Amino acid sequence: VLAALLRSQAEHWAHERAEDARARAFESMRLVASCCVLAGVSPVSLIRADLDELRTRPYLAHYFTSKAEAPSG
Repeated sequence: VLAALLRSQAEHWAHERAEDARARAFESMRLVASCCVLAGVSPVSLIRADLDELRTRPYLAHYFTSKAEAPSG
């Protein structure tokens, strides 16, 4: 049931008005978290794993550079 609700949310994203995006994003994240908990997976560990994977991509490096490491300019 949760997977079907999540698929439905995903289908609506393509046709979403900007003013509805915030509510849709919140609902989508709530459904993802519910699916994680149901599967016995910590939503926080899932987010951390995703961020760790994103950090390996050179074209995203500037998003993960701390202020101490950031070039001055």
